[in-house]
Order: sequence, then structure tokens, then C-alpha cells
Amino acid sequence: MTRPLYLRSTLLLASFMAVAGCANDDSGDSGNDSVDDGTTSAPTTGGETQTNGSDPSTGTEETSAGAAQGDIEVTVIYEGQLTGTLKVAAIAYPPSAPPQDVLEDAQPAFPWTGTLEGVEAGEYLVFASIDVGNDSPMLPGAEDPQAAIVDPIVVEADGSTSVEITLTDP
Repeated sequence: MTRPLYLRSTLLLASFMAVAGCANDDSGDSGNDSVDDGTTSAPTTGGETQTNGSDPSTGTEETSAGAAQGDIEVTVIYEGQLTGTLKVAAIAYPPSAPPQDVLEDAQPAFPWTGTLEGVEAGEYLVFASIDVGNDSPMLPGAEDPQAAIVDPIVVEADGSTSVEITLTDP
């Protein structure tokens, strides 16, 4: 039996959020915030926040034992009228660890493009959702548009992979 996309996306997001121990920052500041794994959340352009192993003070990438890295350029298409914070995540395949990178944009304009930078070479699932009302910091609610690339994409060392995700209203 095939599960509906909403359920598959929610289960996928639930699994990586549980592993990651993710929490929402309600402080309202736009500065760097500590996350559980010791990395920082650095503001990027257009109201986005990117969370990975980067050191915003030096612009360098932290790696796991010098692991080769690549980028995932994500274009999110959404033609609905709902508003909220856009969240995009790269999750290693199979999901068993925190996301390699997460982008958030409090005021996204669609089509939206962002880059998940410095992810270790390998296979990834990409997930996107809009947190309507900004009341679902951990998991998307039934009211939140969401979609996932459930067939793993390959990120090669020093390469860039592009994906497109189309969000639809629930």
C-alpha cells in the first residue's frame, strides 16, 4: 500500500526532526543562534537563515574528517495564497541523522531559489514546507503546504545539483 504524499512527507520530516532535536527560535532576533550540534545559524540573503557547518565569522565550512562537499540548488514553486515561513532541508539517504543543511525564509517570494551549501557528497532527500501561521516549528501541520523529493538525488564533491519542488495547498 502506498502512503499519500502528505503522510510520507510528514513521516520523513518527523524522522529527521526527531534525530536532529530541532527547535524553533522564537527570540525574534536575526543573529546567529546555537543549535544542538554546535553549528551556527547564519543569516543569508533575502531573509533566509542557513544552518550547516559554516562559520559565519570566517566564511569557512566545517567538515566531518575533511569530507568532500557539494551544493544543492533548490527552486520551490508555489502558486497558492497561504503565507508563512518556508523551510527547506537536505536529509541524507537513508534518513538516520540530522539534516545536512536547512534553509528558512520568513517572507519567501515564489518561485523561490536557495542553495543548500556544503553538504557532504552522497545521496539526499529534499523536503520543503510553508509553516502557515508559524505555529508548527517541529513538524508541518495539516494546513501547511509541503512536498518532498523522495527519490534520492546525488551530490558530488565540488559539484552542484539542482532540484525543483512544487508545493500545493493541502
